Amino acid sequence: MHAGVRLLAVLMAPLLAGCGGGDKADADRSVVKGKLVDKGNAFSLDPSKVQLPKGATGMPPGVSGSSTLQIVFSTLDGKESYPARVGPEGDRFDVPGNDGKGIKPGKYKVSITARLGMTPDMPDAFKGQFTPEKTQIIREVKAGEEVVIDVSKPQG
Repeated sequence: MHAGVRLLAVLMAPLLAGCGGGDKADADRSVVKGKLVDKGNAFSLDPSKVQLPKGATGMPPGVSGSSTLQIVFSTLDGKESYPARVGPEGDRFDVPGNDGKGIKPGKYKVSITARLGMTPDMPDAFKGQFTPEKTQIIREVKAGEEVVIDVSKPQG
């Protein structure tokens, strides 16, 4: 009887090895790190260049240039989107994916907007040039490589 159990264990070992510890898709994913630049220099959203809503005299309390900046990586087929976390200065970001384990390598369309509010009718500092519908920014994501986006040369 012990020989039969041992044989079964030997036969099952390869199957069980593939079942534990996460799947291959998780292993391929990584948190993307990147930087946003303008003409090669660290990007800085000048709040004075953000068009304010009618009647407003300044940015609302607690809102900085980086807090209005949104960067989203979307698969080319548009089925999946991953928002970036933008650093306090607005020139560094990372894309942790929906569960914090990162995103798969491949090509992504990148949209960038800078609005004072979350509604689509708020003015965009980029004048809509990099919205999800209009962006021409396509970047290849590779594990361990930094993604650089120069807003003055969106196509690379």
